[in-house]
Amino acid sequence: FRWWTRKAEILKKTLYTINISDIEDILEKIHPSTTRRKISFLRTLSKWYLREGKNRLYVDVSKFTVPKIPQRLPGDHGAKKFGEIRTLARGLCEKQERVGVWFGLMLMCGLRISEIQTAAVKDDLFIKVLGKGNKERLVPVPFWLLDSMNQIERDSKNGWAKNRNIVYRHVKKLGYKPHSLRHTYASELLRRGEKIETIRVLLGHTDISTTSIYARVNISADSALLLDSECKGS
Repeated sequence: FRWWTRKAEILKKTLYTINISDIEDILEKIHPSTTRRKISFLRTLSKWYLREGKNRLYVDVSKFTVPKIPQRLPGDHGAKKFGEIRTLARGLCEKQERVGVWFGLMLMCGLRISEIQTAAVKDDLFIKVLGKGNKERLVPVPFWLLDSMNQIERDSKNGWAKNRNIVYRHVKKLGYKPHSLRHTYASELLRRGEKIETIRVLLGHTDISTTSIYARVNISADSALLLDSECKGS
């Protein structure tokens, strides 16, 4: 609301009086995914105005064509780098540093950065996570990460159950983007032969088509050789 209000004020208008041209100009150079979030809010607000008998904003927002989000391959670090990051995470956990827990939860359990604060130890094998849509799931956890989660306080000032901003800042300092660790987790499971349906459940995806993008990362270069070789029996 504040973001749109500031944009309207620059045009010397109110949030209710901006029109389709204003909306298109404001969103012109913004990434499609951000644009979709911005317009989603505006649509919700316009419906509220509509209930109040004011239809101007609703009509203009309805004219806006939401851009498609370009489909990109996930940021997989690869098998070799996976081993290096795992060693880093384990070493940090042995020193009882909470950043090691964060690395471990994303790289070894596939958690979203926003899910770290919800994670809780269930037993000696699993952690319980509250994901998107308030859906709970169980995720297997390596013993060294579980030990660290038990040894480092969870909810204290210096505990590991922190919000996304704190986690992002610390992980970024070590040169990694948090979501790339989750991508690497999924891709490494696929490389090691795990079924795509199992990976879907572990990641907390509702639709397997969301998970299927990881299959593109693991296409073997040997596929070209299959076509370039002589067929047996020919």
